[in-house]
Amino acid sequence: TLSHVDAVSAEASAVSAHRSGGVCAMMEERISIKRQAVIGAMKCHYWLAKEETAHHTKFSSPLELGKLLGCAYLSELQVSKRTNYTSHRIIDEFLVVLSDLVEQDILCKVAVSPAVGILCDESTDVSNLKQLEVYVRFVLNGKAKTCFLKIKDIPNGTAETIEQKLIDACQK
Repeated sequence: TLSHVDAVSAEASAVSAHRSGGVCAMMEERISIKRQAVIGAMKCHYWLAKEETAHHTKFSSPLELGKLLGCAYLSELQVSKRTNYTSHRIIDEFLVVLSDLVEQDILCKVAVSPAVGILCDESTDVSNLKQLEVYVRFVLNGKAKTCFLKIKDIPNGTAETIEQKLIDACQK
């Protein structure tokens, strides 16, 4: 009968899905590709940060190079017409995540330097948030090198507050 044929067909489909891992395996593969794309994007952003290159205006360049070199998974960063992992907001989030890695790399170089200097400047961003910019100058392979270290928010621009933020920034 027709219902028996349908039942056998459904059972065969269920067995086949079980062997191939079914929907869960398909979803895991899809998630893995997305994860690989985000990791690739973060690596591109990390390279830009280490090279002290403008991350908002230059972020698309290493991604395009990666695609040309065969990293097709980077296309997965474009989720839909309006959703992607290349927007300014996402790039800023990548920067926050990666800043600790870059800072640690710089501090390791500073630790073995025979001479170190700290340069600071207080500034106010477009939202009137006062910030302390900290740069470090050190000797690497016999040459002086200056690197951006971090930005710290400060509640006001008084010398006392800036001095304490500088002390706090250097202790971390």
